[in-house]
Amino acid sequence: MITAKLPLTQSVELLLELQCGVLLVGHGTRKQSGQSEFKLLFSQFEPLMRPLACEMAFLELAEPSIEQAVKRLVEVRQIKRLLVVPALLFTAGHADNDIPEMVRLAAGRFGIQCVGQTDSLECSPEVVDLSAVRFRQAVCGSNCHSKCSGTLCPDIAWINVGRGSSSPSAAQHMRELTDLRVARTPVRHATPAFVFGQSPSVSEAFDWAGRLNIRQVVVQPHLLFSGLVLDQLKQQVKQCQLQNVHQKWTITETLGADRQLAELLARRAAQKLENLLNN
Repeated sequence: MITAKLPLTQSVELLLELQCGVLLVGHGTRKQSGQSEFKLLFSQFEPLMRPLACEMAFLELAEPSIEQAVKRLVEVRQIKRLLVVPALLFTAGHADNDIPEMVRLAAGRFGIQCVGQTDSLECSPEVVDLSAVRFRQAVCGSNCHSKCSGTLCPDIAWINVGRGSSSPSAAQHMRELTDLRVARTPVRHATPAFVFGQSPSVSEAFDWAGRLNIRQVVVQPHLLFSGLVLDQLKQQVKQCQLQNVHQKWTITETLGADRQLAELLARRAAQKLENLLNN
């Protein structure tokens, strides 16, 4: 039964009658560790959506593909309608174009209707909170969820690294997220940085931090899961540590497969389905 935390319990019978299913879509990576992390997130998400049929898919670089997952939902779970839930941090080309197009093609091939797609995670309070927890775990070994009041943060430069995008709105949301995070974990210096597509670039931000009279530089990859981008950042941080021996360079964990994210995605899916039924 769909968990009572979700606003869907009154509509379960109707959704089952409509043969509605849910597809959780991740970006995808060639790294087995990143694939495993997404599968773990799905294992946390899927029970929250029961008894609705639910599958996971990767947009690219891994399987199951969107087409393979839709095929399973149709042939094994007999769905006729599909809600898509992207596990993406920001709304850009993948959320706006790539996922809808691949779902449209798969839905047409298997004769079902896509009834909607939930929003990307953006600057939701849950994401800000989890990001702050990952920072504290790296800096002081704390899992605290409240505003930071320690003595380490005032002597830290923090670089919040996003994947980057050609989308101005996605870049702006990354900057807004950085501001929200500084309010939760105040540091002396803070900046967003982007792997590609926006400025400052990672190299520019790292050069800036190396020139600061600061005790510690904390690099935080604002990524959901591990992958090649994270591997590249780890190598760059190692090089910066060698070049800046007067500082301590630290890289945090990614957001990762966290129950808090699974519940957020499930709530959004439930609310989207509820809205569709009411319209």
